[in-house]
Amino acid sequence: GLIIDFMSAGPLGLQTLLRTIIGYSLGFFNRLINTSSFFFPALYIFLITVFKALLFIVFSFFFPQVSVLHYVFSLSFLFELLMNTILAPFIFAFLKLFPYLILKPEFQRL
Repeated sequence: GLIIDFMSAGPLGLQTLLRTIIGYSLGFFNRLINTSSFFFPALYIFLITVFKALLFIVFSFFFPQVSVLHYVFSLSFLFELLMNTILAPFIFAFLKLFPYLILKPEFQRL
């Protein structure tokens, strides 16, 4: 998020905050998410991308000098939504090749 913040023209910290909220939300629901099938990761990523767009709308109230609404209702957002949804099952399948890189919640150390 910080790297994207430095490369974008938006308010510093907006992308970091956005990705922190999304990451925390996913971490909170990680036991409920079933990633073993092919279509569920696509559905999850579709919903997360829409959630990100809704967070942009909410953040536009806190940063009125920066218009983020043009981003949400644009072809670039629809392209991002489509590409995220299509590529998600393949990325999840690729990451399953490395099961030792991902710690399950019951194995994490405090």
